Amino acid sequence: IPSDASCRAMVVFNPYQSMPLSTNPRVELVEDDKHTETDTSESEDEDFVRFEELPEDNDEPVDMDVD
Repeated sequence: IPSDASCRAMVVFNPYQSMPLSTNPRVELVEDDKHTETDTSESEDEDFVRFEELPEDNDEPVDMDVD
């Protein structure tokens, strides 16, 4: 295998073929700071949380130089 700078390699990664896809959305548990005061039936000391869906990964091609 030549080790000079004229030798280049391109790696193609297709995540749809490389790993199984989950049908469940990826979520992150975050503290809910949007709690409204209208719900007075709950305890005042109770912590409120909500789930947010994580954004999709940016799968744009990236040009990388590897030394």
